[in-house]
Amino acid sequence: IFLSVVFVGVGLLLMGGHPVKESDAAQTIVLKAVTAWPVTHVGNDYYKEFIKRVNDRAKGELEIKLLGGPEVVSVFDQLKAISTETIDMTHSCQDYYTGIVPEGSIPGLAKHKYELKAFRESGIWETYAQAYLERGKVAFLGNLWIGMPFYIMTSKPVSKLDDVRGLKLRGMGGLGDVLFGELGASVVEIASAETYEGLQRGVVDGAIRNVISLVEFKEYEVMRYIISPPVYAAYGGVYVGEKKWDSIPKNLQTMIKEVMIATEVAANKYYDEMDKTRLKEAQEKHGLKIVYLSNKDRAKLNEARSGPAVKDWITKKAPKFGLPIYEKLLPYLK
Repeated sequence: IFLSVVFVGVGLLLMGGHPVKESDAAQTIVLKAVTAWPVTHVGNDYYKEFIKRVNDRAKGELEIKLLGGPEVVSVFDQLKAISTETIDMTHSCQDYYTGIVPEGSIPGLAKHKYELKAFRESGIWETYAQAYLERGKVAFLGNLWIGMPFYIMTSKPVSKLDDVRGLKLRGMGGLGDVLFGELGASVVEIASAETYEGLQRGVVDGAIRNVISLVEFKEYEVMRYIISPPVYAAYGGVYVGEKKWDSIPKNLQTMIKEVMIATEVAANKYYDEMDKTRLKEAQEKHGLKIVYLSNKDRAKLNEARSGPAVKDWITKKAPKFGLPIYEKLLPYLK
């Protein structure tokens, strides 16, 4: 023991009186990340790509570590978890958190046209980000599952829009639920990965669903009808806790934003193509019937999308940021 103490003391003297620590060198900033969907779900494909691109560009100054999905933090708790610094970043659907940030679900009303560039240039995303920062204490970076078209899908036969009336549909929260209520449906909120079980047990008769998840979760086994055109367009956004974001040096913040914008464009094309492929697969391989709405029903759907019930919900729940977002969104609602 005596000799050990002597050797350590001599070593300290030779090193100037104190040992060299890892903390003496520049430490890597680590972002602990999760996702609202199982990690293997294709909805995370470009979230993983974004993480890879950021880590490559950061060159050791910053690292995003993907810890997992809902098994790490439950879906509906993830936004709160990043605002309280339990984790640092999530990739999730805006509709899951409308109780905290009602403005989040407004862009989903837009008709499915992949208006990615227009949304950025019109200032919609800028106002949207302000709402998340003020109300959710999180920084919104962008979308990596871009405006996926959500269709009304059912296990029961449907041939027109009125057939939706009285059905119990899996919803996600927010304005989507308001819209489906206007169509006469009852909405039940169920996490994405639990939709199959809800359909199987008869908790719901159908769902507001994208065809990618329909195929991914094999829900074609319990749903047989798809109403077209889509009624909603949900987004997979990326959010970082405000305190964590503010702790990141400006040059790295700029780099992350640049990577996000470039990755959004690639994700846009990727999921657009996948949606078309999966819709064809659902019809031809799995035998789902696609019910095309008449022009009269389409007009009725568009009226509900931009009608008084929707505006009233926004006025009551999100007057400061929601109304400006809604006004900028009007050209994309009809």
